[in-house]
This record gives sequence, structure tokens and C-alpha cells, in this order.
Amino acid sequence: MISITDLKTKKRSILNKDELKKVELKGMWLDFLDPSSSDIKNLAEKIGVDASVFQTVEIRTYSTVTFIKNLCVIYFSSLTKSYDSKKVSPFIFVLSPDFMVTIRKEDTMPMKLGKERIEKDTNIKPYSAVYHIMDEILSDYFNYLEQAENKGTAVEKEILNRTDDNALKDLFKLKSELIVFNKLLWYERGVIASLKKSSFIPKGGAKELFDGLHDDIARQIDIVETFIETLSDSMDAYLSIVSNKTNAIVKILTSITIILFVPTIIGTFYGMNVNLPFQQDANAFYFLISSSFLLAAGILAYFRHKKWI
Repeated sequence: MISITDLKTKKRSILNKDELKKVELKGMWLDFLDPSSSDIKNLAEKIGVDASVFQTVEIRTYSTVTFIKNLCVIYFSSLTKSYDSKKVSPFIFVLSPDFMVTIRKEDTMPMKLGKERIEKDTNIKPYSAVYHIMDEILSDYFNYLEQAENKGTAVEKEILNRTDDNALKDLFKLKSELIVFNKLLWYERGVIASLKKSSFIPKGGAKELFDGLHDDIARQIDIVETFIETLSDSMDAYLSIVSNKTNAIVKILTSITIILFVPTIIGTFYGMNVNLPFQQDANAFYFLISSSFLLAAGILAYFRHKKWI
């Protein structure tokens, strides 16, 4: 679907392919939702660039900015729901001093909220329209970070209560998600830094808007890196707990082995076919059993005294 919105009057209409070729872009926002290859080709011809510029980047978490003639082409990303590198929705912004174009595969919540802000802005410019949408995308990232924090806290509690493979898998999965998400944030931080230095963003208040975006994404990177370090510490704690439990089990088994070692030796000696003391005594069996029991009890009492078990 192709829609066009007058940034001044906020009037929005749907375009077909023929109307796209004739429409005047000055002061307009042209929005492509899940465009076909022919739509992209028509757009490229309309603004005088190669259609390959608008091909979606293969890596969904990759963001970059390219300057072509009098245009600024921005590859950005938005989250659909909870973070998943396979569910990241790529955006393409085409920014000109006179108009703006957005190309996207689906309608995400940040885009809907960005539209509402654009409609309320009485002094909207192409660059400020881009700002509104990017600001909503970054605000949505804060929501994801809150979800990640809650999930991380739940996993940490689970690790303290029980140590099994599922808890460790959840921990690794969350850490992997955050590492990929952190890469996305670094790419987008570079995009915003390049954009605010360009001539497409006027000096003064406009620069301050994008400075705010840059500060937000820098804070998000700090938060994500802190989360990753915390999860690494949780993994170390998990491994320590497992190791301590294993050591405790080995300690008990070793103690049992040592306690039973003396009775086993005595039984082994008296099982030989040689002459041994008390072998002919009628009470030899009871003597051996009693002495084995007393020796085992003595060793157990000694271990208890030393607090080894």
C-alpha cells in the first residue's frame, strides 16, 4: 500500500502506481507498506536514484545511513513484540530537505505512535517527522529492556531455587538475545550520530532533538551491557552452585567409602584360606561383626568431630 500525507495539512490519501508518477513530493510524506518490487522501481524513478538503494538489508539487525545526491537514505529497525532477531522489522527512511519517504514491511506500534505525533505537530518538517518515528522506536526499546530485566530476575531466582539444564538454557538464551540487541543499538547509534552531523538536520533545536536520541540510545547500550555482565555473573554463580553440590555429594560418598573400608579389610582377611587368630573360636563371627561396627562408628565419630560430614 502506498499512502501520501501532506505534512502541513495532515491530509492523507492512498496512491496507485500511476498517481505516484504524477504526485508532487514537496512538503509530503510518502509511506510504502509492504511494497512490491514494481513499487520500489517506480519510487526510484520518481526521485532519481537506483532501485537497489531501497533493497532491504539481509541482516535485520544492521542499520546504516547513506547520502546520495540530495537524499539521505537511512536503514533502521523496529521491534515487533518481544525481542527476537528474526522478528525485527526493518525500516528505510528517505530524507530530503523537502519531503520524506518511509518503506517498511509491517505496521508496528512505534510507527502508529509516530504517526499520531506527526499529526499533532503543527510545525512539522521532514527531519522532525523522522525524529518522531525514531523516538518512538527507541522508547519501545526501553519497554523491551524492562521485559528483559524482569525475565533476568526470574531466571536468577530460579537458579537459586533449583539447578537444572532448563534454567541454564534460559540464561544463555537471554544473554544471546541481549548481545544481538546490543549490536543493533550500536549500529543505530552510529546512524543517529551521522545523521545529526549532516546538513539534513538544521542547527539549533533540530540538532538538540537528535542529540536527545543519541543520549537515549547511549543509555540503552549501557543498560544492555550491564545486563550482560549481570547474566555472566549469574552463570558463574550457577556453575559454582552446581560445583558445590557435586563436591558435597563426592564428599559424602568418599566418607562412606572410608568408613566401610576397615570392615571390608577385616572381612577380606578372614575370608582367606589361611590360619588366622580366633578362627576356631565359636564367637569369632560376633567378634568380627562387633569390631567392624565399632571401628566404623569410631571413624564416623571422628569425621563428625572434624565436621567433615
